[in-house]
Amino acid sequence: MSKTKGIWQRFIAVFMTLLLVLSTLSPMQVQASDATTAEDNVGARFWNDKPTIGFYINSANQYLLETVPSPQFGTTAGEWSVLDLLRGMHLGYDYINHIPSNYFDGYISRFEQTVSEKLGKSPYLLDRNKSTEYSRLMLTLSSLGYDVTAVGQEGAKYDFIEDLSESFKYSTRQGINGPIWEIIALNTGGYQLYDNERMQLPTDKEADINTVGKMIDHILKLEITQTNGTVGGWALSGKLPDPDITGMALQSLAPYYLNEDRFNEVNPSSVTYEEFKVRVERGIKVLAEIQEDDAGYKSWGTPNSESIAQVIVALTSLNIDPLAPSITLPTINETVSFVK
Repeated sequence: MSKTKGIWQRFIAVFMTLLLVLSTLSPMQVQASDATTAEDNVGARFWNDKPTIGFYINSANQYLLETVPSPQFGTTAGEWSVLDLLRGMHLGYDYINHIPSNYFDGYISRFEQTVSEKLGKSPYLLDRNKSTEYSRLMLTLSSLGYDVTAVGQEGAKYDFIEDLSESFKYSTRQGINGPIWEIIALNTGGYQLYDNERMQLPTDKEADINTVGKMIDHILKLEITQTNGTVGGWALSGKLPDPDITGMALQSLAPYYLNEDRFNEVNPSSVTYEEFKVRVERGIKVLAEIQEDDAGYKSWGTPNSESIAQVIVALTSLNIDPLAPSITLPTINETVSFVK
């Protein structure tokens, strides 16, 4: 047998084998389908009904458990992950069954060790400039039922509220973010800042004692006036309102917008209650105006899910349904919608 003839025989054998395999495969058409139109006749679909919100929370929690097996003091690999899992637990979603029994106790133990190591090394235990370090921890520890006025191991307890009460200037060192998250954290845990009768500050420091009223005044003072004259919303810097910061600011102001008595208790000095409501409603209106045509949001020019989440939390904190076809803002006499 010639060499050329052998090559052709092998080629024909391979070709016939492939043809035989292909002939045994029955064609199936797969196409995208609207899950709400059950009458569509398609060969395959991913699910018969739209998944509930629990599907997404479960998926997020599973991802967190896989990527943050041993949380410790810090942001993504620490408090935010613990807080997210605790929220899932509160809502009763399935992946809480996969959280190891020592997951939260381990976090507290590692965190307390960090506090013990930091004691005495700085006038402000957690960070000299960022009060949000305290706020993030307060949110998580409060969710765990942990008292932030007695943080640490036996014999070395530390009071977060005392640190945050001492200086209003400290709360504003990182800009608007500091007061926003201090107010949110205080309200989440039901904590009150200490007055000077408790603090006993020296005369030269007494005027700087922190209050919620001072922090609200600071947030309102930073309300944006755009170059075209539009007023409303907030940002870390610049003259364009940012959805994340505006959403966060509204979350911090929501308890006082919804309750005039609470507003009067904290006593912001820069505005009346009616003017305060105007500022809040202008922020809501701005969020509606900067929403993208696909209903999403951009922060720093980038579409992202976090911005959407901050807006949803802000609206629901104000008892506003994001899916309402129209939302009335009575103080400024405007109507907006977040449905696109």
